[in-house]
Amino acid sequence: MKKNESVNIDLVKFQKAMNFAAKKDARYYLLGVCIQPCPLGGTMIVGTDGHVLGVFHDPEGKCDSEVILSLKNKRDIAQFIKDGAVRAVITRNEDDVVEFRLYNEAQCKGDCQHAMQKAWYPVNKAIIEARYPGWERLMPAELPKTEKPLVDGVRVQNLERFAFSRKVDKSHAGIRLYPTGKEKVVVVFIHKEPDFIGLIMPTRYDQKDQDSWWLKLARQRKEALKKAA
Repeated sequence: MKKNESVNIDLVKFQKAMNFAAKKDARYYLLGVCIQPCPLGGTMIVGTDGHVLGVFHDPEGKCDSEVILSLKNKRDIAQFIKDGAVRAVITRNEDDVVEFRLYNEAQCKGDCQHAMQKAWYPVNKAIIEARYPGWERLMPAELPKTEKPLVDGVRVQNLERFAFSRKVDKSHAGIRLYPTGKEKVVVVFIHKEPDFIGLIMPTRYDQKDQDSWWLKLARQRKEALKKAA
């Protein structure tokens, strides 16, 4: 993010994307949330720990170039939202200070000149200077040809990283998982979160799993049934 450059973000979607960012990782750029221009208009708000990825489309968002935002005290975002802020205009000024201008819903509807409140952070506590992973290549161009997803009706709270919907949706929004042929990535959709899409990366398991107790038990049972027949 260059000096005097600004981004405009949806604070609620930004907070949700923070659920997917890494907590501790040598790949320090994964500790932040990436804001990227969207070819369809607006911005994309992306968080990932390298295993699970969540991206939100912000149709009203604005950014000229990619920026990775990482507030050391993540409670600040929660407090901004609690105070009524729904959007923020974030600017890096000439003195390398990052300014958050916060707006409530009413102010966002008009051509507002004054923010409801402001906050300032040293640049090294708000911006990560790095290149974010090219996650877009993992996105399938179409869903698999099936009438039903892999899993349907699972409550969101059963999948920790996707539990952000629980905080705003008391009916426990449903989740749909679609396996894809592209690098075996699973695509995640959440009911009542139309601007969201998630990706679950494949995990390589130790081949010793082939000797798990439950597999041995299943083989024994199968052999016993054969002998009984």
